[in-house]
Amino acid sequence: MKLKNYAVVSIALMTLAPAQALPLRGKSFFSPRSQSTNAARNFVGLELFTYDPARCTSWGFWSATVNYSHAFSTKSIAEYFFGYDTLRFSGSQVPQRDDNDILADYFGLSTTFNGSVTLRPHWHSALVDLRLYAGLDGIARGLYATVYAPAAWTRSYLRLDEVVGDDGASTPYPIQYMSDQQLNAPLRTINEAWNRTTLYGDVQEPLNYGKIAGTQSQRGIADIHAELGWNFILCDHGHVGLRAHLGIPTGNRSTAEFLFEPMIGNGRHWELGIGASGHVRVWEKDGEQELAVYLDALLTHLCSSRQHRSFDFLKNGFGSRYLLLKEFNTIGAYTRRLVPAINKTTLACDVWYPLQLEFLFMFGYHYNSFSLDFGYNGWLRSRERIKLKGKLAYNKYGIKGIQNVTLPAGAPSSATQSIATLHGNDFADQALLVDAASPLFVNTGDLNVKSAAAMSALTHTLFAHVSYVLPTTWYAEPFVGMGTEIEFEGILPRDSEPNKPTMSQVSLWVKGGFVF
Repeated sequence: MKLKNYAVVSIALMTLAPAQALPLRGKSFFSPRSQSTNAARNFVGLELFTYDPARCTSWGFWSATVNYSHAFSTKSIAEYFFGYDTLRFSGSQVPQRDDNDILADYFGLSTTFNGSVTLRPHWHSALVDLRLYAGLDGIARGLYATVYAPAAWTRSYLRLDEVVGDDGASTPYPIQYMSDQQLNAPLRTINEAWNRTTLYGDVQEPLNYGKIAGTQSQRGIADIHAELGWNFILCDHGHVGLRAHLGIPTGNRSTAEFLFEPMIGNGRHWELGIGASGHVRVWEKDGEQELAVYLDALLTHLCSSRQHRSFDFLKNGFGSRYLLLKEFNTIGAYTRRLVPAINKTTLACDVWYPLQLEFLFMFGYHYNSFSLDFGYNGWLRSRERIKLKGKLAYNKYGIKGIQNVTLPAGAPSSATQSIATLHGNDFADQALLVDAASPLFVNTGDLNVKSAAAMSALTHTLFAHVSYVLPTTWYAEPFVGMGTEIEFEGILPRDSEPNKPTMSQVSLWVKGGFVF
């Protein structure tokens, strides 16, 4: 393609992609709030039974909630991964590459490839939450125990809307660059590149991790939660209580195969915590109507869980997990094998969250058998901590960058480029960037452990629920209700990292059960 055509394509791509003044940045793992962590959904429609001082013997209730949630304003999910929702790819032989372009060469695309892609995340979740509450007033007034276990299904999909200016089909890789033979780039689109299974030249492994594929889904129990509490103040005008909380992990854990993984539960963490609750009646009329204010808070620690995460290199910056590595033998000779770095930097690790806090402020209006609840639910989780357990093979891999794999005579080349980044370099600068002491190896100590750690997260939720206790002559009192909530991403102050490491959701639910 002639230079003037490159200029036309570049202008077209710039109209489709926002200007990127800041470098790409982000994380390799996304961890939203667990489906089982939702005080609003758990609390509404049940407060009349839970805090009834007239119940003096053992009693209880069973409830079931069917909930559907859908993420909206998902652009921030893409920004969490990359800092932007639109990315540009260009090959090392494209004139006047932008400093923020991703080097197409690393992904099986041509050195003259030029295109952009917009990431469109989608997230859906549904659950059936079963809860059993046992009032133990026959043992001690205000004593209770409860257990709940949501059976959940979730689906994630990271769609790529792609614009290709030049697929590079007419430009083979330079001889010695990917093979000792002339070789055409095997892929033509970014969609193919980010899920590649094709082997070519010296590239002897497909991409095993960090893939962006089609729809992925998970189903299972989103953790089992049990609480033992005591409402030590319990009267007609209000209550104050404390409780101990235990979360038993039953969901899935991260495998890092896909960038945008569907998660059930909290990532297989045991949870230990303490909660407090209270309410006070602020208005009452004729013994039939009342308005009360409810407060609830739960503070937990998410214990260590074994995971797999994909790590970048410390000095190579964001996205360096997508570089190509040269493999070397025990005497430091190149083995003619190239592997995606992410296949080797995806390692086992132990992860935990020091603190998770959920709090609720709610108004409850009650008129005989009818109730209307509405309020605010906040959720805050601290930054994740990681302890690496896996290791890179010692002195076995070096970063290829834009260096050749063979010498002019056809012998393997041990040239490495230890300062290579996701953005790459112009092919013309190859000789200027080679490590003088090649090969230089990358080892476990070169990994940036923080690159895969989920960030501190905050969400704000507004909710409303209506419920009704049905008249009956049974020994049990049936009740039904329905509600909705809208959850917004909170913004935590930080300089260069993504500000919204979670997602906005809207949810609808129906709830029913029996008091016995």
